[in-house]
Amino acid sequence: MKSIPQLKVRCLHLGLEQKDMKLRMGMNQQQYQKIEAGGNPRLNALALVVEGLEAELMLVPKCSLWTWRRWAPIATMVCI
Repeated sequence: MKSIPQLKVRCLHLGLEQKDMKLRMGMNQQQYQKIEAGGNPRLNALALVVEGLEAELMLVPKCSLWTWRRWAPIATMVCI
């Protein structure tokens, strides 16, 4: 899953550890640890993680990926 490194970077930016996930996301450390380790989370679990990391989950159509990739690094630098 390509988003896992982004989750780890966002956690580091917010100063969060796996043990903090229970309070922020309503899931236990073991559940979050599985996701961070590259597990295959359900959409509702991923939505909890994203909400806890004060982020947004986006679906980008493949035909728009080239545009997204051009400005995404800039948005990442600003947001993170």
